Amino acid sequence: MASPETRDSHQVSFEPIGVERTAFWVLWTLNMQAATQKRQELKASLTAEFSSQVSVERVGESPRSGERLKQIRIRLGMTTRDVAAYSQRISSEEGENEDYCISNAWLTQVENTGSVPSVHKLFSLSVIYRQSFGDLLRLFGVDLTKIENHQLSLPLPNTYPPHLVPQARIVPSPSLCTSTRGPV
Repeated sequence: MASPETRDSHQVSFEPIGVERTAFWVLWTLNMQAATQKRQELKASLTAEFSSQVSVERVGESPRSGERLKQIRIRLGMTTRDVAAYSQRISSEEGENEDYCISNAWLTQVENTGSVPSVHKLFSLSVIYRQSFGDLLRLFGVDLTKIENHQLSLPLPNTYPPHLVPQARIVPSPSLCTSTRGPV
């Protein structure tokens, strides 16, 4: 404890924080700043490395996809309530699975904000709009035709594209190939 000092006839005592505690807070602050900077650098490098290779858009990044869904719906002469009713039928046929249900409010949100639908809802939209599932995925930035290219570019040791899987050859056992004649 520090020695008390007199100031304006009041006795004031100062307790130093301590070098260890001060050093801890300085180091902690510096570490947090460094960690934040590293996260930002990593994010920037990953974005630079993969944004040109993987075309998957995130929620809110593509309002155009929602606008395109709306254009398809309007071209078909459907209301959001029509889509909701049709999706209810799909849900029933899929064993009362609510994941396939589309409410008119949800559809309006997707059309206006660029939210990304779940796989089940995208399936329902594919059925209702008579669009291929792949085409609807492409609206949201997922191009299925790139899957094989990405698979080939990843060096995974125990996986092979189907056309490169080694074919097993059946070699007859010598005991099964007995012949009374000599070699042919």
